[in-house]
Amino acid sequence: MDPVVDHIHPKIKDILGFVPIDEPLLSLVFADRTYTATSLFGTKILLPKPHVLLAMKLNSVPNRDKEHKRIKDIADIYALLWFSDMKIAQLKTDLLSIYPEEKARKTVRDFTKKEIGKVSATIGINADEITRVLAELR
Repeated sequence: MDPVVDHIHPKIKDILGFVPIDEPLLSLVFADRTYTATSLFGTKILLPKPHVLLAMKLNSVPNRDKEHKRIKDIADIYALLWFSDMKIAQLKTDLLSIYPEEKARKTVRDFTKKEIGKVSATIGINADEITRVLAELR
C-alpha cells in the first residue's frame, strides 16, 4: 500500500518524515465521497472507487521510468477493468466522467506488445486476453 495524498502540504515532510505521492484525482475521494470504506488493523481506510483508481493508474503509467513499475501499472489497469465489481461499460462511463477519453485511449494505445507480454508472464493471463480487455479503453 502506497500513501498517496491529493495535494502536497508545505509541511508534509515535517509531519510524515517523507513526501508521499500526490495525485489530484484523489481529491474526489474526499470532496465527492467516491470511496469504499474498509477497516485495516482497526483503522478506517477510504479506498477510491474503481473508476478513480483506474484514472490514477492511467495518469501514472506514462511517466514511469522504471519498467517494473510500468508493468505493474498496466497489470493494475487490466485488473481494475476485468475484476472490479462493476461491468466494464459502467466503469468506463464513470471513468470518462472524470478523465479525458482521448488521454485514456492514447495511454492504452502506447502499451507495447512486449509490455503486454511481460504483464502476461507476471500475472499468468494470456496476452491476447489482456489486450482484449485493455481494448475497451482504446
